[in-house]
Amino acid sequence: MSALAYLEPEEEDDEPTTFKFDQLDDRAKEAARDWLRDDYPHDGWWDDVFLWVDEIAQVIGFDIKHRHDRLVSGSSVTSPEIYFSGFSCQGDGARFDGTWGPESFPTHALGKLLELAPNDEDLHDIALDVLALAERCNMMFPDASVRITGHRNGSAHSGNTYFEVGLPDHPEDFTDETNLRWIVDMAMCKGLGLTQDAFLDSIREVSRRFMDWIYRQLKAEHDYLTSDAVVDEHMIENEYEFDEYGARI
Repeated sequence: MSALAYLEPEEEDDEPTTFKFDQLDDRAKEAARDWLRDDYPHDGWWDDVFLWVDEIAQVIGFDIKHRHDRLVSGSSVTSPEIYFSGFSCQGDGARFDGTWGPESFPTHALGKLLELAPNDEDLHDIALDVLALAERCNMMFPDASVRITGHRNGSAHSGNTYFEVGLPDHPEDFTDETNLRWIVDMAMCKGLGLTQDAFLDSIREVSRRFMDWIYRQLKAEHDYLTSDAVVDEHMIENEYEFDEYGARI
């Protein structure tokens, strides 16, 4: 018998062949993207959007409530109380808890807004309506206030938001000397849309438009972070390895 018959057969390599993301074919790349998107982007991806929104809100008179979270180190951080859900259901949206009061100098506030967001026409339209309402309030009720809240167990949609309006009350009893002043004030309030019901309708409508704008900013950021270009870059930078089908190894 030939000596070759006694040679042990070579053992096959059981280790799977690994691939970097950019070595995968198109179908495997799509599988790898699906894997990453299951847990990406991570919690906190919205932080920069929240900070941006909070700055815009302050310019046009909204004071979004902040929560305080204590870190393990003992220090604390604050973040705006903005609630949202998204981004594929009809009931998705965004809202916040806070207050609104008329800006003392609406023209200055509008100039500041245009510096912060010069190209956002949707935001400009909202700001113009908010600041026009502030201008009217300043003529009659500079101390007007609005409290904005939503049900904790309800949806995050802007429609799940409630408004408590504070407008100064007119006295119920009038002397002959003050009666004419009351009639003039009431006529001006009606003409400026500052009766209780009209004011509530105005601030509710524009506040909810602002909340819907917030939702669009969050959706745009999420769409960007989960886009193929950003997801691909993330996997390449982190040098993830996959099998030939795009499954993570």
